[in-house]
Order: sequence, then C-alpha cells, then structure tokens
Amino acid sequence: SGQAVAADAVVVATGPAVPDMAAKVGRRIGDGTTRALLVFSKPIQHPLRAVLNTPRVAIRPTPNGAFALDS
Repeated sequence: SGQAVAADAVVVATGPAVPDMAAKVGRRIGDGTTRALLVFSKPIQHPLRAVLNTPRVAIRPTPNGAFALDS
C-alpha cells in the first residue's frame, strides 16, 4: 500500500528472498540457507515404516517403496 508503519520489530518471512528484500530498504540480512541434498533411491523391499533421523541424513520411506534421503 506504500503506507509507513512504525514497529519495534518485524518478521520478513519470504524465504530465500529475504536478503534482497532487506537490501531494498537499506538493511543487510545474510542468507542463512544451508546447502541441502535430496536423493531418491529405486524402489526396494524394506521394513522401514517411519522416518529415520540421523545426525547427517534423514531417511524417509516413500509410498512406492523407495527411500528419500535428505541432508
């Protein structure tokens, strides 16, 4: 709307667009996005029925019998 609103704090919840949006108003917010990797396996028979979270990777069974691994 172009109207100024005074605030003690604001939340800029625009995902990866935050640094660019903040720069437009003269502020610097670093990009805290971590690098990520998502891999899908071929479907196989396995007994896993829940997400397995480890320190380095989460292993999720998919409906078709594959694994989705994200880090």
